[in-house]
Amino acid sequence: MKAGRYRTVDVPLYRTGDVEALLERPDVDWEAVRACPKGEKSPLLEIVGGRQITRAQAIRSFLQWYGAGEEQPAPDHVQGGLLVGTAPGG
Repeated sequence: MKAGRYRTVDVPLYRTGDVEALLERPDVDWEAVRACPKGEKSPLLEIVGGRQITRAQAIRSFLQWYGAGEEQPAPDHVQGGLLVGTAPGG
């Protein structure tokens, strides 16, 4: 999809049946989802496990941990010097 004169972005497409199947999920309170004000966390985030850490957050956290000394445990998203759980393209 074109997002400007020189830039395009990938937009995922979903089959109609997959989208309609979401409406049948008993664990989703659709009234709460529809009532969620703009800028607030959506109740749908609970289904996917919340927001993933961004790449910038992971790098900052790793650098703070790395410079803090060995007596402090690594953050959850830093395992063996590798960043895990980072959002794709984030």
